[in-house]
Amino acid sequence: MGKANSIHAKLALMPETTDFGHPRRWLVLVVLCLVLITITMQVSILNTALPTLVRELGASDSQLQWIVDSYIVVLAGLTLTGAAVGDKFGRKKALILGLVVTVVTVSGASIASEPTQLIIWRALMGVGAALTMPATLSILVNVFREVKERRKAIAYWSLMNAIGSFIGPITGGLLLAWFSWQSCFVVNLPILLVTIVLCVIYIPDSRDPFTASFDLLGALFSTVALATFIWSVIEGPAHGWTSLPILSGFTIAILAGMLFFWWENHTKSPMFELSLMKSPQLSAAALTLTFAFIAMSGAMFLATISLQLVKGYSPLQAAIATSGPIVLVNLIVVPRAPWIMQRFGLRKTIAFGTAMTGVSALSMTATTTTSPYWMLGLGFAFMATSFSMFMPA
Repeated sequence: MGKANSIHAKLALMPETTDFGHPRRWLVLVVLCLVLITITMQVSILNTALPTLVRELGASDSQLQWIVDSYIVVLAGLTLTGAAVGDKFGRKKALILGLVVTVVTVSGASIASEPTQLIIWRALMGVGAALTMPATLSILVNVFREVKERRKAIAYWSLMNAIGSFIGPITGGLLLAWFSWQSCFVVNLPILLVTIVLCVIYIPDSRDPFTASFDLLGALFSTVALATFIWSVIEGPAHGWTSLPILSGFTIAILAGMLFFWWENHTKSPMFELSLMKSPQLSAAALTLTFAFIAMSGAMFLATISLQLVKGYSPLQAAIATSGPIVLVNLIVVPRAPWIMQRFGLRKTIAFGTAMTGVSALSMTATTTTSPYWMLGLGFAFMATSFSMFMPA
């Protein structure tokens, strides 16, 4: 997420140009969108299968949470590193390597026989996603040179990112109506294989010409900072926010983050340009988007379990109830986000997105197991609105 935000920031500084970019740029965008949907589906495709995993694998509540969140923690922790790998060694290579890793780990997850195995495979799946996701945006920026086309392409990228994350539960719900939980992984294998072939044929390679060497220490500090921070946020409610493990986790995250910023300010080949953080609007947007993503992941996790176990929804009904408002809002708002940003400016767009995040949090907080569905649906709709504003911005 951090590298993606830095790329977005760079776009604001890039001048308009008459060079429209790669001649097959729209075909490249289609392939990248297919990659993105396939990868982001893995974030939430297991949400509707959680009660099934309790029955068939005997997973505990803690194991259920980490079956879902191990993927997110590794993805968040390694995204900056994955982007740096693409910048140094080639983005097409990073993209294809990430897809190959995903094929291997999806195959492994589909034959897992107990919760710990599934958690490990999901964590390794996050490694593949961390290589793939930043590469898609870097390639997109490289092939679209004209500013209006670039903004439109990024809007489509943002839409596919959102749709992939939120059709995951619907896909899982449909599969569970007829097949076992393993189908949530197997269904992606043929799509991934086709996607690899398309990437080999159609995706152009590129790299950052200003990257002299790989920033190994920066990668280490950023991974530790992000992973321990996300872990602490996820485990905080279970352990207690003032417990030793959680306070230690936040302390490590802060120290690693400070070391990261210090190192990036002194090394000759930084993996992250600190000058981008001088913009308060961009910094606020990146921070709010990070917290919104964490909040959305937690809400999806809890809502899909509650709707099935408390309200008696089927996996498919729970998936539609949670993902329906999100997909609908993204389909309406994301294509219009570039126009909104041009019409009202970056500052007002980010302020509105931040406000929607707050409204969503209040709505989610007020929702209980006895609340009517519309309260939950409204909360997801507000959250989706904030994502729709932030991602293109």
